[in-house]
Amino acid sequence: MARSQRQRRDETVARLLDASIATIAEAGYARASAAAISKRAKVSDGALFRHFATMGDFMAATANEVSRRQLELFTKQVAEIPAERPPLEAVLTILRDITRNSANAVLYELMVAARTDEKLRATLRSVLEQYRSKIYDVARALPGADSFPEDIFPPWWPWSPTHLTGRPSCRRCCLNPTSKPSGYRF
Repeated sequence: MARSQRQRRDETVARLLDASIATIAEAGYARASAAAISKRAKVSDGALFRHFATMGDFMAATANEVSRRQLELFTKQVAEIPAERPPLEAVLTILRDITRNSANAVLYELMVAARTDEKLRATLRSVLEQYRSKIYDVARALPGADSFPEDIFPPWWPWSPTHLTGRPSCRRCCLNPTSKPSGYRF
């Protein structure tokens, strides 16, 4: 059966995002050119710009895909915690493992680059803000999180994004860690 134009587009974008993540993880942001990513995705050099207006937009989509994968992996692994295992210990182990994976290195790379690249920083702002908001939601749903009153939970929750997103390495493009999620700003 023939694939629709939408299916072909979605497959191309998925290949480009996979290639971007792999290229940044292996070679770093500085070497993740449109040509290198397109070659790795096995698409024409112009394919990337048929789907994304700018390289910044594409990098924001890359960051969005990485954050989606990280949260999905975390949520899946938390759901699989055995009942007999202490939840805090299990969650911290999962968090440690996820922050050590190559996908998380991609977020580090993008945020470090955004520290000195105004255009990249501008395109990443909303993606990172959404990511932190989702991290907060996931953290609020963790086993035992309901024992923290709302006025105590906000000062605690940035600890998790610090480990998921490398706060010290991206201080200039990160959020204010002392305010509530809705009050965070770039």
